[in-house]
Amino acid sequence: MLDGHPVFHPDAAHEALEPVGAEDSQQVVFQRQVKARRARVALASGTAAQLVVDAPRFMALGAQDMQTAGGQHLLEYDDVMNKQREVIYHRRRELLGSESLKDDVIDMCGELVETIVAAHVDSDAGPDEWNWKALEEAFYRQFKYRPEFRDNGAAPDNPDALIEMAHERVRQVYEEREVSFTPPVMRQIEKIVLLQTLDSLWKDHLLAMDHLKEGIGLRGYAQQNPLVEYQKEGFAMFELMMGVMQQDVVEKIFSVQVTRQQEVEQIEQRRPQQMVMSHGGQREEVGATPVKREGDKVGRNDPCPCGSGKKYKRCHGK
Repeated sequence: MLDGHPVFHPDAAHEALEPVGAEDSQQVVFQRQVKARRARVALASGTAAQLVVDAPRFMALGAQDMQTAGGQHLLEYDDVMNKQREVIYHRRRELLGSESLKDDVIDMCGELVETIVAAHVDSDAGPDEWNWKALEEAFYRQFKYRPEFRDNGAAPDNPDALIEMAHERVRQVYEEREVSFTPPVMRQIEKIVLLQTLDSLWKDHLLAMDHLKEGIGLRGYAQQNPLVEYQKEGFAMFELMMGVMQQDVVEKIFSVQVTRQQEVEQIEQRRPQQMVMSHGGQREEVGATPVKREGDKVGRNDPCPCGSGKKYKRCHGK
């Protein structure tokens, strides 16, 4: 004790303050205090420097710094969500304002065909070694039809040829469904399924991101930057959500059945219901009428607004 205040060795103070998260603020104060004290006190060579700290003022400074840092982190966490929200709202406006979403669905089918082939075909192995049964089961689960690639002795002998054949057959099945339902009904099915799937998955994603933010601060104990981890995991979760959307949309569109004329008329008359999408104090109402576009339209070959560097059609324009 000196003049009624505790005397800390810098290492001891570091150990005492680290558990309460005052690492950054105490380091700055320590450096300034040490510099000032050394200017006033001549230390003998080899003597360990001891720091006299005004405890009440020190703790007040530390608390203020932590509050400022905490508020800044909250803003940065919100910025992550704002970027994701911008992508989702932009996509939803596109869906609402589009007369036809057929190309979007066909593009999704193409992505899924390539994913299935990559997961079940070893490019270094010959066709005789491919697991054809598992491959065709995977196509059936996704597209609700069995491609029967090896019928008529025309089985593809390399992954690229397999992908091309699968593309053609999936598109053929889609065209047959459109003829069966009629194009106007198919356009409504596409829009309804895409909007409902996007809205449902987005709500689940918002809840998951809230849970992530609540527990991310504990990463600091593992010497990880909570904000960086939140950004990384939040982006991975967002990408996963968009991938799940792609799978769900295609599976639903290839599964839906319209058996009565009355159901056809109901679909033709149906319009996406008005919904209020909210999160973090922000609300956006979207109706069934086309929404006036703000800013330039993002082309399917333009860079995605999310900043991934991918083309929009290969990223969040699926």
